[in-house]
Amino acid sequence: MTKPNDDGSPDNARDMLNSLHTAMAEELLARVRSGNATAAELSVATKFLKDNHIECVATEDNPLGKLADAIPEFDNTAWNEQETGHS
Repeated sequence: MTKPNDDGSPDNARDMLNSLHTAMAEELLARVRSGNATAAELSVATKFLKDNHIECVATEDNPLGKLADAIPEFDNTAWNEQETGHS
């Protein structure tokens, strides 16, 4: 592996940061796609996306929408009554 020449120029610093950003994204993607990402790695991936202003809108045919559909719905009214004793 070759080491970049660090001449302190803004262009070189930008190139190095771009390389680091790309490497981070590629590594996180590989870990998530492997199916073996830990909870901590998934948390880092989530924060990476959020920090880079990456968002997704859930639709019926995308993975986020399918995830939302798989989450059970709860009756909050019944839960509140049970917890507080009030109806």
